[in-house]
Amino acid sequence: MKIKEVLNIVASMLNDEDKVSWTENMLLNYFNLALREMFNVRPDLFNHSIEYVCQEGYRQIAPSDNLHFFKVFSNVNGRICKYMPLATLNNINPKWTTNKPDEEVEIFTYDFDNPKFFYVYPPAVNGLKLNVEYSQVDKWYLDTEEDFPLPDNWVATVMDYMCYRAYQRDTEFSPNDTRIQSHLNAFQQSLQNKAQADITNIENRTATWLGDKGQ
Repeated sequence: MKIKEVLNIVASMLNDEDKVSWTENMLLNYFNLALREMFNVRPDLFNHSIEYVCQEGYRQIAPSDNLHFFKVFSNVNGRICKYMPLATLNNINPKWTTNKPDEEVEIFTYDFDNPKFFYVYPPAVNGLKLNVEYSQVDKWYLDTEEDFPLPDNWVATVMDYMCYRAYQRDTEFSPNDTRIQSHLNAFQQSLQNKAQADITNIENRTATWLGDKGQ
């Protein structure tokens, strides 16, 4: 589905097919705002994977476009990296930052108060490559011919937020008050329901895997 199709459906929902009361540019702004609002609640929907090249040492600079750092999945050579809270690592090995740089990372961690960096143990040699996963909203969309950036089951959620913002613009008209709240509630409920459904799906798959392993 193209972004333009989403905008056209929303215009129809607003009884403004010709985009007179709400121009295409306004609707596109609401579309972009919807993605950012969703990111605040479900950053996992905007995951990206990259091959990250380390500088020498324990402190690494997070990707420049990083909005929500997730994890170091593995060394590119294959070894999985484990997360350990920074306080725990400090307690176990107070001098871990002084270790000799290694060609393999075993542990990654980060300071929630300083998201511009993440930390690896043992310290990395210069040029070591890691598979890093993080979350970001790609960009502010301007071209309506681009594809909808999320799975199609999120289209209705985006539309509800767009309608909420559109009706909010006309708050002087009391009949819209109910519509504003209705679309906002639908948007919030959709995020909560889908989040719970995703958690349940993961739990079911884990239970199935554990059952298979026990056979």
